Amino acid sequence: FGSGIFGIDTVNSLTVLDDGKILAGGSASHGTGFDLDFDFALAFYDLDGTLHTTLGEGPTGDPDVDNAHDLAGEIYDYYFDTHNRDSYDGQGARITSIVRFGRGYMNAFWDGEKIVYGDGFTVNDVAAHELTHAVTEFTANLEYRWQSGALNESFSDIFASMVDREDWTVGEDLPPHLLAGRGSIRDVSDPEKFGQPAHVDDWVATCTDNEGVHSNSGIFNKAYYNVGTSIGIDKAELIFYRALSTYLSPTSSMEDARAAALQAAVDLYGTSSVEHDAVFNGFELVGLDGQWHPPSNDCGCSVQFALAQEKNLASKLDMLVTLYRLRDTVLNGSSSGLFFRTLYEEHTTRIASLLARSSELRSSSVDILYAFIPGMKKLLDGNGDDAVVSMQLIMDIETFLENLAQADITYGGGDLAIVIHHEIARIEMRNMAGMTFREAQAYAFARSGT
Repeated sequence: FGSGIFGIDTVNSLTVLDDGKILAGGSASHGTGFDLDFDFALAFYDLDGTLHTTLGEGPTGDPDVDNAHDLAGEIYDYYFDTHNRDSYDGQGARITSIVRFGRGYMNAFWDGEKIVYGDGFTVNDVAAHELTHAVTEFTANLEYRWQSGALNESFSDIFASMVDREDWTVGEDLPPHLLAGRGSIRDVSDPEKFGQPAHVDDWVATCTDNEGVHSNSGIFNKAYYNVGTSIGIDKAELIFYRALSTYLSPTSSMEDARAAALQAAVDLYGTSSVEHDAVFNGFELVGLDGQWHPPSNDCGCSVQFALAQEKNLASKLDMLVTLYRLRDTVLNGSSSGLFFRTLYEEHTTRIASLLARSSELRSSSVDILYAFIPGMKKLLDGNGDDAVVSMQLIMDIETFLENLAQADITYGGGDLAIVIHHEIARIEMRNMAGMTFREAQAYAFARSGT
Protein backbone atom coordinates (compact mmCIF):
# COMPACT_ATOMS: atom_id res chain seq x y z
CA PHE A 1 0.00 0.00 0.00
CA GLY A 2 3.01 2.29 -0.29
CA SER A 3 1.65 3.99 -3.39
CA GLY A 4 -1.75 4.72 -1.86
CA ILE A 5 -3.50 7.97 -2.62
CA PHE A 6 -3.07 8.89 1.04
CA GLY A 7 0.29 8.79 2.78
CA ILE A 8 0.96 5.59 4.68
CA ASP A 9 0.58 7.31 8.05
CA THR A 10 -3.14 7.80 7.40
CA VAL A 11 -3.74 4.06 7.16
CA ASN A 12 -5.07 2.77 10.47
CA SER A 13 -5.06 -0.94 9.74
CA LEU A 14 -2.33 -3.19 8.42
CA THR A 15 -3.98 -4.76 5.40
CA VAL A 16 -2.23 -6.75 2.69
CA LEU A 17 -3.27 -8.94 -0.19
CA ASP A 18 -1.72 -12.40 -0.12
CA ASP A 19 -2.71 -15.26 -2.43
CA GLY A 20 -6.26 -14.03 -2.88
CA LYS A 21 -6.82 -13.49 0.82
CA ILE A 22 -6.94 -10.43 2.97
CA LEU A 23 -4.52 -10.34 5.85
CA ALA A 24 -5.79 -7.70 8.21
CA GLY A 25 -5.73 -6.46 11.73
CA GLY A 26 -4.49 -4.13 14.35
CA SER A 27 -2.34 -1.11 13.73
CA ALA A 28 1.10 -0.25 12.44
CA SER A 29 2.77 2.51 14.40
CA HIS A 30 5.75 4.26 12.88
CA GLY A 31 8.76 5.01 15.01
CA THR A 32 11.94 6.79 13.98
CA GLY A 33 13.62 5.88 10.72
CA PHE A 34 12.42 2.64 9.20
CA ASP A 35 12.01 1.07 12.63
CA LEU A 36 8.42 -0.18 12.67
CA ASP A 37 6.85 -1.43 15.87
CA PHE A 38 3.94 -3.72 15.12
CA ASP A 39 1.00 -4.21 17.44
CA PHE A 40 -1.44 -6.43 15.62
CA ALA A 41 -3.70 -9.45 15.71
CA LEU A 42 -3.72 -11.37 12.45
CA ALA A 43 -6.92 -12.66 10.91
CA PHE A 44 -7.69 -14.06 7.45
CA TYR A 45 -10.85 -13.14 5.55
CA ASP A 46 -12.14 -14.14 2.17
CA LEU A 47 -11.75 -11.39 -0.40
CA ASP A 48 -14.63 -9.01 0.21
CA GLY A 49 -14.89 -7.44 -3.20
CA THR A 50 -15.24 -8.05 -6.88
CA LEU A 51 -12.49 -8.79 -9.37
CA HIS A 52 -13.27 -6.96 -12.58
CA THR A 53 -10.90 -7.53 -15.47
CA THR A 54 -12.41 -6.59 -18.82
CA LEU A 55 -13.51 -3.38 -20.48
CA GLY A 56 -16.07 -4.98 -22.78
CA GLU A 57 -18.68 -6.00 -20.24
CA GLY A 58 -21.82 -4.03 -19.47
CA PRO A 59 -22.88 -2.46 -16.15
CA THR A 60 -23.38 -4.72 -13.17
CA GLY A 61 -25.49 -2.37 -11.09
CA ASP A 62 -22.79 -2.23 -8.39
CA PRO A 63 -21.56 1.40 -8.22
CA ASP A 64 -17.98 0.57 -7.18
CA VAL A 65 -17.61 -2.13 -9.84
CA ASP A 66 -19.17 -0.03 -12.58
CA ASN A 67 -17.15 3.04 -11.64
CA ALA A 68 -13.90 1.07 -11.66
CA HIS A 69 -14.85 -0.38 -15.06
CA ASP A 70 -15.74 2.99 -16.57
CA LEU A 71 -12.75 4.79 -15.08
CA ALA A 72 -10.32 2.21 -16.45
CA GLY A 73 -11.68 3.01 -19.91
CA GLU A 74 -11.58 6.76 -19.31
CA ILE A 75 -7.94 6.71 -18.19
CA TYR A 76 -6.98 4.34 -21.01
CA ASP A 77 -8.53 6.82 -23.47
CA TYR A 78 -6.66 9.73 -21.89
CA TYR A 79 -3.25 8.10 -22.25
CA PHE A 80 -4.01 6.78 -25.74
CA ASP A 81 -5.58 9.95 -27.14
CA THR A 82 -3.19 12.42 -25.49
CA HIS A 83 0.10 10.53 -25.37
CA ASN A 84 -0.42 7.71 -27.88
CA ARG A 85 0.18 5.22 -25.07
CA ASP A 86 -1.63 1.87 -25.38
CA SER A 87 -2.52 1.13 -21.73
CA TYR A 88 -0.12 1.52 -18.82
CA ASP A 89 2.58 -0.74 -20.29
CA GLY A 90 2.34 0.79 -23.77
CA GLN A 91 1.39 -2.60 -25.18
CA GLY A 92 -2.31 -2.84 -24.48
CA ALA A 93 -2.21 -4.50 -21.06
CA ARG A 94 -5.59 -5.38 -19.57
CA ILE A 95 -6.54 -3.07 -16.71
CA THR A 96 -7.63 -4.98 -13.61
CA SER A 97 -9.34 -3.54 -10.55
CA ILE A 98 -10.40 -4.82 -7.15
CA VAL A 99 -13.08 -2.87 -5.29
CA ARG A 100 -14.14 -2.86 -1.62
CA PHE A 101 -10.76 -4.12 -0.51
CA GLY A 102 -10.58 -5.16 3.14
CA ARG A 103 -12.84 -4.00 5.94
CA GLY A 104 -13.27 -0.24 5.94
CA TYR A 105 -10.00 0.27 4.05
CA MET A 106 -9.75 4.02 3.41
CA ASN A 107 -7.24 4.19 0.57
CA ALA A 108 -6.43 2.97 -2.93
CA PHE A 109 -3.20 1.65 -4.42
CA TRP A 110 -1.49 0.08 -7.41
CA ASP A 111 0.05 -3.24 -6.36
CA GLY A 112 2.11 -3.92 -9.47
CA GLU A 113 -0.69 -5.78 -11.25
CA LYS A 114 -3.98 -4.07 -10.51
CA ILE A 115 -5.69 -1.06 -8.95
CA VAL A 116 -7.10 -1.84 -5.52
CA TYR A 117 -9.83 0.39 -4.09
CA GLY A 118 -11.26 0.76 -0.62
CA ASP A 119 -14.98 1.44 -0.30
CA GLY A 120 -16.03 4.56 -2.21
CA PHE A 121 -12.59 5.28 -3.68
CA THR A 122 -13.60 4.67 -7.29
CA VAL A 123 -13.49 8.30 -8.45
CA ASN A 124 -11.72 9.55 -11.55
CA ASP A 125 -8.65 11.36 -10.19
CA VAL A 126 -7.97 8.66 -7.59
CA ALA A 127 -8.13 6.02 -10.32
CA ALA A 128 -5.90 8.13 -12.57
CA HIS A 129 -3.42 8.67 -9.73
CA GLU A 130 -3.08 4.93 -9.16
CA LEU A 131 -2.95 3.92 -12.81
CA THR A 132 -0.26 6.56 -13.38
CA HIS A 133 1.84 4.68 -10.82
CA ALA A 134 1.59 1.80 -13.30
CA VAL A 135 2.63 4.06 -16.18
CA THR A 136 5.58 5.24 -14.11
CA GLU A 137 6.54 1.64 -13.34
CA PHE A 138 6.70 0.84 -17.05
CA THR A 139 8.56 4.05 -18.00
CA ALA A 140 11.04 5.64 -15.58
CA ASN A 141 10.26 3.08 -12.85
CA LEU A 142 11.02 5.71 -10.22
CA GLU A 143 12.06 4.11 -6.94
CA TYR A 144 9.51 4.71 -4.22
CA ARG A 145 11.70 6.59 -1.77
CA TRP A 146 13.11 10.07 -1.14
CA GLN A 147 13.42 12.29 -4.26
CA SER A 148 12.54 9.64 -6.84
CA GLY A 149 9.58 8.55 -4.70
CA ALA A 150 8.34 12.14 -4.40
CA LEU A 151 8.54 12.41 -8.19
CA ASN A 152 6.65 9.12 -8.48
CA GLU A 153 3.86 10.55 -6.33
CA SER A 154 3.93 13.90 -8.10
CA PHE A 155 3.52 12.46 -11.59
CA SER A 156 0.49 10.53 -10.29
CA ASP A 157 -1.02 13.75 -8.92
CA ILE A 158 -0.17 15.67 -12.10
CA PHE A 159 -1.82 13.24 -14.48
CA ALA A 160 -4.73 12.71 -12.10
CA SER A 161 -5.38 16.43 -12.42
CA MET A 162 -5.07 16.15 -16.20
CA VAL A 163 -7.63 13.35 -16.39
CA ASP A 164 -9.91 15.42 -14.14
CA ARG A 165 -9.22 18.75 -15.84
CA GLU A 166 -11.92 20.79 -14.12
CA ASP A 167 -9.75 21.64 -11.11
CA TRP A 168 -6.30 21.22 -9.61
CA THR A 169 -7.35 19.14 -6.62
CA VAL A 170 -7.05 15.38 -6.18
CA GLY A 171 -9.77 13.36 -4.48
CA GLU A 172 -12.38 16.10 -4.16
CA ASP A 173 -15.10 13.75 -5.44
CA LEU A 174 -14.60 11.21 -2.67
CA PRO A 175 -17.55 10.78 -0.31
CA PRO A 176 -17.45 13.49 2.39
CA HIS A 177 -16.99 11.01 5.24
CA LEU A 178 -13.74 9.83 3.64
CA LEU A 179 -12.38 13.36 3.45
CA ALA A 180 -13.30 14.24 7.04
CA GLY A 181 -13.84 17.88 6.13
CA ARG A 182 -10.66 18.27 4.08
CA GLY A 183 -12.39 19.06 0.79
CA SER A 184 -9.81 17.03 -1.15
CA ILE A 185 -6.65 15.03 -0.55
CA ARG A 186 -4.11 17.34 -2.23
CA ASP A 187 -4.07 20.54 -4.24
CA VAL A 188 -1.56 20.75 -7.09
CA SER A 189 -2.03 24.51 -7.29
CA ASP A 190 -1.62 25.10 -3.55
CA PRO A 191 0.33 22.23 -1.92
CA GLU A 192 0.64 24.11 1.36
CA LYS A 193 -3.13 23.93 1.82
CA PHE A 194 -2.67 20.31 2.88
CA GLY A 195 0.68 20.60 4.58
CA GLN A 196 2.96 19.94 1.61
CA PRO A 197 5.95 22.15 0.77
CA ALA A 198 5.65 24.30 -2.35
CA HIS A 199 9.32 25.34 -2.42
CA VAL A 200 12.60 23.54 -1.81
CA ASP A 201 13.26 25.82 1.18
CA ASP A 202 10.53 23.86 2.97
CA TRP A 203 11.73 20.39 1.99
CA VAL A 204 10.53 17.85 4.58
CA ALA A 205 13.42 15.75 5.90
CA THR A 206 11.84 12.60 7.29
CA CYS A 207 12.29 8.86 7.43
CA THR A 208 8.57 8.07 7.48
CA ASP A 209 6.39 7.64 4.39
CA ASN A 210 9.31 6.28 2.36
CA GLU A 211 11.30 9.41 3.22
CA GLY A 212 8.52 11.88 2.59
CA VAL A 213 7.12 10.88 -0.80
CA HIS A 214 3.60 12.19 -0.11
CA SER A 215 4.96 15.44 1.36
CA ASN A 216 7.76 16.53 -0.96
CA SER A 217 5.78 15.70 -4.08
CA GLY A 218 4.16 19.10 -3.49
CA ILE A 219 7.28 20.87 -4.78
CA PHE A 220 7.15 19.20 -8.20
CA ASN A 221 3.35 19.55 -8.25
CA LYS A 222 3.70 23.31 -7.81
CA ALA A 223 6.30 23.49 -10.57
CA TYR A 224 3.86 21.76 -12.91
CA TYR A 225 1.09 24.15 -11.92
CA ASN A 226 3.40 27.09 -12.68
CA VAL A 227 4.14 25.71 -16.13
CA GLY A 228 0.54 24.73 -16.87
CA THR A 229 -0.86 28.12 -15.99
CA SER A 230 1.83 29.81 -18.08
CA ILE A 231 1.52 27.93 -21.38
CA GLY A 232 -1.66 25.90 -20.84
CA ILE A 233 -2.11 22.35 -19.66
CA ASP A 234 -2.40 20.98 -23.20
CA LYS A 235 1.27 21.75 -23.73
CA ALA A 236 2.42 21.18 -20.15
CA GLU A 237 1.08 17.63 -20.01
CA LEU A 238 2.95 16.69 -23.20
CA ILE A 239 6.21 18.10 -21.84
CA PHE A 240 5.97 16.35 -18.50
CA TYR A 241 4.86 13.05 -20.02
CA ARG A 242 7.85 13.10 -22.36
CA ALA A 243 10.12 13.88 -19.40
CA LEU A 244 8.74 10.88 -17.51
CA SER A 245 8.68 8.43 -20.38
CA THR A 246 11.91 9.40 -22.16
CA TYR A 247 14.47 10.94 -19.83
CA LEU A 248 13.97 9.79 -16.23
CA SER A 249 15.38 6.67 -14.55
CA PRO A 250 14.74 4.85 -11.23
CA THR A 251 16.91 7.07 -9.02
CA SER A 252 16.23 10.42 -10.72
CA SER A 253 16.30 13.48 -8.47
CA MET A 254 14.17 16.61 -8.52
CA GLU A 255 16.90 18.39 -10.48
CA ASP A 256 17.08 15.46 -12.90
CA ALA A 257 13.36 15.87 -13.48
CA ARG A 258 13.78 19.60 -14.06
CA ALA A 259 16.47 18.88 -16.68
CA ALA A 260 14.23 16.24 -18.25
CA ALA A 261 11.31 18.66 -18.53
CA LEU A 262 13.56 21.32 -20.07
CA GLN A 263 14.86 18.85 -22.63
CA ALA A 264 11.34 17.64 -23.39
CA ALA A 265 10.29 21.26 -24.00
CA VAL A 266 13.20 21.65 -26.43
CA ASP A 267 12.23 18.42 -28.21
CA LEU A 268 8.63 19.51 -28.63
CA TYR A 269 8.85 23.27 -29.06
CA GLY A 270 12.46 24.34 -29.59
CA THR A 271 15.34 25.78 -27.58
CA SER A 272 14.27 29.42 -27.66
CA SER A 273 10.56 28.73 -27.36
CA VAL A 274 8.09 30.31 -24.99
CA GLU A 275 7.37 26.80 -23.73
CA HIS A 276 11.02 26.19 -22.78
CA ASP A 277 11.14 29.52 -20.94
CA ALA A 278 7.92 28.67 -19.09
CA VAL A 279 9.41 25.39 -17.86
CA PHE A 280 12.58 27.16 -16.77
CA ASN A 281 10.65 29.84 -14.89
CA GLY A 282 8.17 27.35 -13.41
CA PHE A 283 10.97 25.44 -11.71
CA GLU A 284 12.81 28.60 -10.66
CA LEU A 285 9.72 29.64 -8.71
CA VAL A 286 9.95 26.50 -6.53
CA GLY A 287 13.73 26.81 -6.05
CA LEU A 288 14.84 24.16 -8.53
CA ASP A 289 17.67 25.88 -10.36
CA GLY A 290 19.89 23.05 -11.60
CA GLN A 291 22.07 23.01 -8.48
CA TRP A 292 19.80 22.31 -5.51
CA HIS A 293 20.24 19.21 -3.37
CA PRO A 294 18.13 18.32 -0.32
CA PRO A 295 19.73 17.27 2.96
CA SER A 296 20.19 13.52 3.10
CA ASN A 297 18.03 11.55 5.49
CA ASP A 298 19.89 9.45 8.03
CA CYS A 299 17.20 6.82 7.94
CA GLY A 300 19.12 3.78 8.95
CA CYS A 301 17.85 0.33 8.43
CA SER A 302 19.16 -1.16 5.22
CA VAL A 303 17.03 -4.25 5.83
CA GLN A 304 13.87 -2.14 5.64
CA PHE A 305 15.15 -0.59 2.43
CA ALA A 306 16.05 -3.97 0.93
CA LEU A 307 12.54 -5.21 1.64
CA ALA A 308 10.80 -2.06 0.39
CA GLN A 309 10.01 -3.57 -3.01
CA GLU A 310 9.10 -7.04 -1.71
CA LYS A 311 5.71 -7.89 -3.24
CA ASN A 312 4.66 -10.61 -0.79
CA LEU A 313 3.79 -8.39 2.13
CA ALA A 314 2.88 -11.27 4.46
CA SER A 315 6.37 -12.78 4.02
CA LYS A 316 7.91 -9.35 4.42
CA LEU A 317 6.09 -8.84 7.71
CA ASP A 318 7.18 -12.28 8.91
CA MET A 319 10.82 -11.48 8.17
CA LEU A 320 10.64 -8.10 9.89
CA VAL A 321 9.04 -9.52 13.01
CA THR A 322 11.73 -12.23 13.17
CA LEU A 323 14.52 -9.70 12.75
CA TYR A 324 13.09 -7.44 15.44
CA ARG A 325 12.98 -10.46 17.77
CA LEU A 326 16.61 -11.15 16.91
CA ARG A 327 17.55 -7.55 17.67
CA ASP A 328 15.57 -7.27 20.91
CA THR A 329 16.51 -10.63 22.41
CA VAL A 330 19.70 -12.15 21.01
CA LEU A 331 21.60 -8.98 20.09
CA ASN A 332 20.52 -6.97 23.11
CA GLY A 333 21.16 -9.83 25.50
CA SER A 334 24.96 -9.74 25.76
CA SER A 335 28.03 -7.61 25.08
CA SER A 336 28.83 -9.79 22.06
CA GLY A 337 25.34 -9.29 20.65
CA LEU A 338 25.56 -5.54 21.21
CA PHE A 339 28.90 -5.52 19.37
CA PHE A 340 27.24 -6.90 16.23
CA ARG A 341 24.20 -4.65 16.58
CA THR A 342 26.41 -1.57 16.96
CA LEU A 343 28.54 -2.64 13.99
CA TYR A 344 25.41 -2.90 11.86
CA GLU A 345 23.91 0.37 13.02
CA GLU A 346 27.15 2.27 12.36
CA HIS A 347 27.10 1.25 8.70
CA THR A 348 23.47 0.54 7.83
CA THR A 349 22.80 3.95 6.24
CA ARG A 350 25.77 3.48 3.91
CA ILE A 351 24.57 -0.03 3.09
CA ALA A 352 21.10 1.30 2.27
CA SER A 353 22.59 3.91 -0.07
CA LEU A 354 24.53 1.19 -1.91
CA LEU A 355 21.43 -1.01 -2.15
CA ALA A 356 19.64 1.97 -3.71
CA ARG A 357 22.19 1.95 -6.53
CA SER A 358 22.01 -1.75 -7.34
CA SER A 359 18.94 -3.89 -7.91
CA GLU A 360 21.23 -6.95 -7.95
CA LEU A 361 22.51 -6.19 -4.45
CA ARG A 362 18.95 -5.65 -3.21
CA SER A 363 17.76 -8.88 -4.77
CA SER A 364 20.60 -10.97 -3.35
CA SER A 365 20.13 -9.44 0.12
CA VAL A 366 16.46 -10.44 0.09
CA ASP A 367 17.34 -13.96 -1.11
CA ILE A 368 19.77 -14.31 1.79
CA LEU A 369 17.10 -13.16 4.25
CA TYR A 370 14.67 -15.76 2.92
CA ALA A 371 17.32 -18.46 3.41
CA PHE A 372 18.35 -17.18 6.85
CA ILE A 373 14.96 -16.55 8.48
CA PRO A 374 13.68 -20.17 8.91
CA GLY A 375 16.74 -21.21 10.94
CA MET A 376 16.70 -17.99 12.93
CA LYS A 377 13.03 -18.51 13.84
CA LYS A 378 13.92 -21.92 15.21
CA LEU A 379 16.76 -20.41 17.23
CA LEU A 380 14.48 -17.74 18.66
CA ASP A 381 11.89 -20.37 19.54
CA GLY A 382 14.47 -22.39 21.47
CA ASN A 383 14.95 -25.01 18.75
CA GLY A 384 18.27 -23.80 17.36
CA ASP A 385 19.64 -27.34 17.11
CA ASP A 386 16.91 -28.28 14.63
CA ALA A 387 18.34 -26.12 11.82
CA VAL A 388 21.78 -26.38 10.21
CA VAL A 389 23.81 -23.58 8.60
CA SER A 390 24.54 -24.71 5.04
CA MET A 391 27.75 -24.03 3.15
CA GLN A 392 25.61 -22.53 0.39
CA LEU A 393 24.20 -19.92 2.79
CA ILE A 394 27.69 -19.02 4.01
CA MET A 395 28.99 -18.70 0.45
CA ASP A 396 25.99 -16.58 -0.57
CA ILE A 397 26.62 -14.26 2.39
CA GLU A 398 30.31 -13.99 1.56
CA THR A 399 29.54 -13.22 -2.10
CA PHE A 400 27.02 -10.56 -1.10
CA LEU A 401 29.48 -8.94 1.32
CA GLU A 402 32.26 -8.92 -1.28
CA ASN A 403 29.94 -7.32 -3.83
CA LEU A 404 28.85 -4.78 -1.22
CA ALA A 405 32.47 -3.96 -0.43
CA GLN A 406 33.24 -3.49 -4.10
CA ALA A 407 30.22 -1.21 -4.50
CA ASP A 408 31.43 0.84 -1.52
CA ILE A 409 34.80 1.35 -3.24
CA THR A 410 33.22 2.05 -6.64
CA TYR A 411 30.90 4.74 -5.32
CA GLY A 412 33.49 6.76 -3.49
CA GLY A 413 33.55 5.19 -0.06
CA GLY A 414 35.93 2.50 1.13
CA ASP A 415 35.44 2.62 4.90
CA LEU A 416 32.66 0.03 4.78
CA ALA A 417 34.77 -2.20 2.51
CA ILE A 418 37.59 -2.15 5.08
CA VAL A 419 35.21 -3.20 7.84
CA ILE A 420 33.70 -5.98 5.72
CA HIS A 421 37.07 -7.47 4.80
CA HIS A 422 38.27 -7.23 8.41
CA GLU A 423 35.17 -9.00 9.76
CA ILE A 424 35.23 -11.76 7.14
CA ALA A 425 38.86 -12.53 7.96
CA ARG A 426 38.36 -12.32 11.72
CA ILE A 427 35.21 -14.42 12.03
CA GLU A 428 36.13 -17.06 9.42
CA MET A 429 32.49 -17.68 8.58
CA ARG A 430 33.10 -20.90 6.66
CA ASN A 431 33.82 -22.61 9.95
CA MET A 432 30.10 -22.25 10.72
CA ALA A 433 29.03 -24.45 7.77
CA GLY A 434 27.51 -27.63 9.16
CA MET A 435 26.89 -26.14 12.62
CA THR A 436 23.40 -25.84 14.02
CA PHE A 437 22.07 -22.30 14.36
CA ARG A 438 22.62 -22.51 18.12
CA GLU A 439 26.24 -23.58 17.65
CA ALA A 440 26.79 -20.92 14.98
CA GLN A 441 25.50 -18.19 17.29
CA ALA A 442 27.84 -19.33 20.06
CA TYR A 443 30.76 -19.45 17.60
CA ALA A 444 30.07 -15.94 16.22
CA PHE A 445 29.65 -14.46 19.69
CA ALA A 446 32.90 -16.05 20.88
CA ARG A 447 34.70 -14.31 18.00
CA SER A 448 33.02 -10.93 18.45
CA GLY A 449 35.06 -7.74 18.69
CA THR A 450 34.60 -7.72 22.48
